[in-house]
Amino acid sequence: MFEIDKFPSFKVEEMIAGGPQVIENYKAYVMEINKPNFHIKQVGIGSKLINDWTKAGLLNEAIDKEKWREFSLVEAIWIKFIIELRLFGVALSKIKEIKDALFSIDPVFVRELADTLADKKELGNHVNEYGNHIREQLPQDDNELKMGLDSSQFSPFASFLLSVILMKINLAYWISEEGIGCINLDIPKNSLHEKNLNEFFQNITSNSCLLINLKSLITKFFDNDKLDSKNDFYFGIMNTHERELIKRIRSGEYKQIIVKLEDGSITQFRSTKKDDSQLLMKIQRLLKRGDFKEIDIISRDGTIVRYEETDIVKMDTKK
Repeated sequence: MFEIDKFPSFKVEEMIAGGPQVIENYKAYVMEINKPNFHIKQVGIGSKLINDWTKAGLLNEAIDKEKWREFSLVEAIWIKFIIELRLFGVALSKIKEIKDALFSIDPVFVRELADTLADKKELGNHVNEYGNHIREQLPQDDNELKMGLDSSQFSPFASFLLSVILMKINLAYWISEEGIGCINLDIPKNSLHEKNLNEFFQNITSNSCLLINLKSLITKFFDNDKLDSKNDFYFGIMNTHERELIKRIRSGEYKQIIVKLEDGSITQFRSTKKDDSQLLMKIQRLLKRGDFKEIDIISRDGTIVRYEETDIVKMDTKK
């Protein structure tokens, strides 16, 4: 039986790197990524596979069987995850075990996480206070807690998905005969955690294992031109700085937008009097793809606001 590693290779500090805003709105973010927003063609899979994988227990049954099925972002990325596993020849029965591990809720782990947030002083007072608040709100009975977590649609997979989407953490899942876990691939060299990361790789590479990059799956998904979800969907899964960027574009007070991608190419958008909804859609998908180096918004007065993907916290304004 697969068991998920209860101590991910990225620390709690990195999980909350987005600041208190991310923590306070976490429940809303979880609800947003679990809303049905995508049709089957947008997900990029045929109805026969959907039916086969649903019968195998890899996908949940459709809520309303009388309507065309729509998928949430969690379901869409999970489907991409299944496709990767099948490409490597993983049997459906094993994928079912992986699903049970990634989508199951462990009340003990939730309590341990709340204790860490509340008691670890180096996380800061605002985090400790929030951890205490969570701890006080948790039901004493584990079954009651699990029912509440199930109804909130929270899962380890959703949590890791949000870590990539909101905090730009480059996460990958490792899968071996012993179990499954998640690892941060962006630990800086000479950091306190680099030695632990190296030891971790030595351990998992001593035997056969599979590594699936979650960030790569998300990037490929949002690179799909067929995605035409409403703007409020993208806005609902943005962090504070991304929302600030989109608000600047929506204001129309810009002359030019310059996007520099990781492959070195540059894309420019100029202000027009036409409806800018298509531009917003392109920029929002680009933000969620995460394969850019920087975005410069040049305002009408010549001010440049720079948004850097590699430093999500920094927004540099200069003349």
